[in-house]
Amino acid sequence: MPDQYAKYTSTIIPAGTALPIAEGGTGGITAAAARTALGIAIGVDVQAFDTELAALAGLASAADRLPYFTGAGTAALATFTAFGRSVVDDADAPAARTTLGLVIGTDVQAFDATLLSLAALGTVADRIAYTTALDVWAETPLTAFGRSIVDDASAAAGRTTLGVVIGTDVQAWDTDLDALAALDATAGYLVKTGAAAYARRTLTGTANQVAVTNGDGTVGNPVLSTPQDIHSGASPTFAGLTLNGTLTRAADSIIDLTGAATRTLDLINSTVSQVANFRADGTLAFRNGTALQIILSGTPTGADKTATFQDVTGTVYVTSGTDVAVADGGTGSSTAAGARTNLGLVIGTDVQAFDATLLSLAALGTVADRVAYTTALDTWAETPLTAFGRSLIDDASAAAGRTTLGVVIGTDVQAWDADLDAVAALATTGLAARTGAATWANRTLTAPAAGFTITNPAGVAGDPTFVLANDLSALEGLGTTGLAVRSAADTWLTRSIVGTADQVTVANGDGVGGNPTLSIPTAWTTFTPTVTLVGGAGNVVPVYVTNTGRYRNIGGVVHVDIYLTGDGGLEGAGTGRFNVALPVAANASHPTNLWGAGYGLNGTTSFALYGQIAPSATTVELSYFSLINTVVDFTGADQNNTIRTVRLKFFYEA
Repeated sequence: MPDQYAKYTSTIIPAGTALPIAEGGTGGITAAAARTALGIAIGVDVQAFDTELAALAGLASAADRLPYFTGAGTAALATFTAFGRSVVDDADAPAARTTLGLVIGTDVQAFDATLLSLAALGTVADRIAYTTALDVWAETPLTAFGRSIVDDASAAAGRTTLGVVIGTDVQAWDTDLDALAALDATAGYLVKTGAAAYARRTLTGTANQVAVTNGDGTVGNPVLSTPQDIHSGASPTFAGLTLNGTLTRAADSIIDLTGAATRTLDLINSTVSQVANFRADGTLAFRNGTALQIILSGTPTGADKTATFQDVTGTVYVTSGTDVAVADGGTGSSTAAGARTNLGLVIGTDVQAFDATLLSLAALGTVADRVAYTTALDTWAETPLTAFGRSLIDDASAAAGRTTLGVVIGTDVQAWDADLDAVAALATTGLAARTGAATWANRTLTAPAAGFTITNPAGVAGDPTFVLANDLSALEGLGTTGLAVRSAADTWLTRSIVGTADQVTVANGDGVGGNPTLSIPTAWTTFTPTVTLVGGAGNVVPVYVTNTGRYRNIGGVVHVDIYLTGDGGLEGAGTGRFNVALPVAANASHPTNLWGAGYGLNGTTSFALYGQIAPSATTVELSYFSLINTVVDFTGADQNNTIRTVRLKFFYEA
């Protein structure tokens, strides 16, 4: 094919010379130079490719999320709530504790060896903590009864709980009792010989009148007998005195036992780039091919250059002409910015602008479960972010954070409390006692001089144990029922009063079923007791199913036995004083003092009833002690239960 010629006025760019960006070139003859000329130098203008950044770019971002690495070149998102951000932006541990609501001394208890020891206790029901050494605690049983003692507000309340109320359950200190305790071991009965003075006595009889066996009671019950029977059919003679049916007594001949009382003591205990070749003859030859080449033959001289085209099918680009298209190996632009746009390398749109922070992030050698944090300006490092750490920073509030941490106040950790601070400050051993608001002290149980002892009174070596001693130990050791008799120092026995057939009859001689009663054979007369309510208001006289009474008059002394019990259909009411009619009027000189008359029962409430008979009275008035020295009327309201009873046994002068 003949050569074809064309005349050009453009500048020829020799081989090895960079095609300027303004001519549609890259401005460089190497890839690195081209990137620099185009303003996309890796590490300066754009970010070098990095697997970690690629992993981060692959995440689908959303609100409140934090990227973290799950392995080399792999990342994921964790929930990062406002609360999580408020935790990680704290400058120090105290600030973090404030955010979490875990301020030591305000929200949670500061560490203390005492509290650590308390927390280590393997508690079970009914236990109390006590110290065994400095900051060392142990447990000891604290039963419901024990709690009922330690919650008492006073010594008097404590005695009530223990069942040792002075004057009701146990005997108040008394000079007479001191005198009794001081007696020697001589056998016999007690007799008061003066103020706080007692002596031992022995029952003795009179020849031919009364015989006494075991008069001092040490080897058996005292037995009184007469030389002859005195039953109603007999005619006994006592030193010339014959009893045929009527007993005539002297004024001081009656021994009153009906007022006797029994006392019980209960002791509890988370593609190529195309290159143009130029020949020395200055000729440019173009040939067909998939890749266009420009060949310059000869050495160019002068302003005009001649190029030979052979089978030209493509486009010939000349300087200051059309920009070399991207498809022909150019950039399609005469500016760096345009070149970047045509090449899809727009900084900030297609590629990331260079940033020292991203460079530092790209340099991280990530592994699973890591999160990046700054250590200086544009300097990043990694720290572990475990599944638990992610579960913490995704919490929405301080309360949720405490739940994740397992430090829920009041469930997992103890809320700060002034009393716990005071307990933690205890420095000595012993039982802990609260002496005031946020004030605690150590205490030791102290035993009295006699009666019982206390083992481990401070509880340090073991549970405090109360051990009875002296007379109380002897009383506790009694194994039989009956009247308690002190036969020697710290020695007690049980005795029973017994009678002699047809002479002296003894009821409840051992005191178990009631007061011991001595009587001589005589007939009883029955009567129906009448109940009245005197004074007060709203009175309703109770009605009983059983309403029986009997009496006997022995020489002007009337012995009365009254039994009222059961629901007769009408319960008592009102504040009127309970009176029971006497079978015989009292004499004009009858004393008005109180005396034990019997007992009353109203449901589960019982009363120790006392009687009072005025001179010439036809009724006995009933009352009881609400306290040791406070007498109150027994009223209709005290018999308002369907289960009610009044049982009276007394005597008076007619």
